[in-house]
Amino acid sequence: MAALRITGWDVVHLDRLTFMWVQLVRFAVDTSKSDRELLELLISSPGYGHDYASPFHGEAMVDLPVIHGRWYAGAIHPGRFSETSAVASDD
Repeated sequence: MAALRITGWDVVHLDRLTFMWVQLVRFAVDTSKSDRELLELLISSPGYGHDYASPFHGEAMVDLPVIHGRWYAGAIHPGRFSETSAVASDD
């Protein structure tokens, strides 16, 4: 098994009046990998490179430059993330 493999995805519509939505992507992960290794694999996976303005297919190859949302994927790396807890993120 690959260390990080997309197993599916869904779009959840939060509010049909404002068209707000969240895209959920499910992964199978190799639990022997560290959080940092999994984060590196996530950022480099084809499913991470998506502009969220086009139809999503999690395993499709993306055109260069790779974009994640509004950001160039080349500017996103594990050092830009910080660990948090559910309690802290709720503030």
